[in-house]
Amino acid sequence: RGPLGRLSLARRWIAELKPDLLVTYNWGGMDFALADIGQSTPHLHVEDGFGPFEAKRQFRRRVWLRRLVLQRSELAVPSATLKAIAVKDWKLDARRVHHIPNGIAARDAWSTSLDSLKLNLPPGLPIIIWVGALRAEKNPFKLLAAYAPLKDRAALLIVGDGYVREAVEAEIERAGYANVRLLGYRQDARDFVMQSDILALSSDTEQMPIAVLEAMDAGLPVVSTDVGDV
Repeated sequence: RGPLGRLSLARRWIAELKPDLLVTYNWGGMDFALADIGQSTPHLHVEDGFGPFEAKRQFRRRVWLRRLVLQRSELAVPSATLKAIAVKDWKLDARRVHHIPNGIAARDAWSTSLDSLKLNLPPGLPIIIWVGALRAEKNPFKLLAAYAPLKDRAALLIVGDGYVREAVEAEIERAGYANVRLLGYRQDARDFVMQSDILALSSDTEQMPIAVLEAMDAGLPVVSTDVGDV
């Protein structure tokens, strides 16, 4: 029933449940953050980045709402860049903004071999790997444009799935990229990072990407857009 209906429902749920802590996540949780104002429930908001609508710049109305709603909340962020935004742009108390960097466990071996996938690639080509959700803000089209001069000199593996996949497939076919393979969503993506030569990151917005940390652990050079803490 619109914003007021959602707000009323959220306030009722919080009052009925009486939780010890309310945890909200990203912009999608802001209704509940707003509903908690004036109630006694402690609130922790987790913000780890922006979607496609705020990839280039933040919406002013969202900046003002975060500034208003999160004044008395604790905020957890994974990047120094996002902490600076929260303090400078959202005007939040730096003592309430907690920078908790992403982390990964070190790994020395993989389970799934690239050879087992039977990718039918020319032997000896360096392997560039890209891992992420196929969404607009991840900008896989920028990846394909950057790969164009290398199309006969390197293989490109794209690991992930999402709503722009069909458009990515169409661009691969249009450009005649014979050495690109889309592997879809994989839970063993890190195995493939460990067996590749370069990790590429083409996102318009990121904070502290897990894929970059995994590439660093595997000793891979990273080619990236200048985003977040990269």
